[in-house]
Amino acid sequence: MENNKQEPKIYGYVARNVDGTVSFFQVKPNRVGERWWDRDYAFIPLNDWDFPEITWDSEPVMVEMVVKKLNIKQNERRKIK
Repeated sequence: MENNKQEPKIYGYVARNVDGTVSFFQVKPNRVGERWWDRDYAFIPLNDWDFPEITWDSEPVMVEMVVKKLNIKQNERRKIK
């Protein structure tokens, strides 16, 4: 039987700071000094090498993130970065 259940998705923005760090925001961030911040100062850091096309001079880019459950046993957990 085919599973037609859709994976959950999160929509938001990705932006790169002057220092090269990349972050995901659920709300469109604004430039404050040399960083991007949203109204709640809430963000998820991403790998610096992701989204090489986004620079400090770029505007934040709207993205869709797919959320998938990982099937990892407690003693097999690894840092995901």
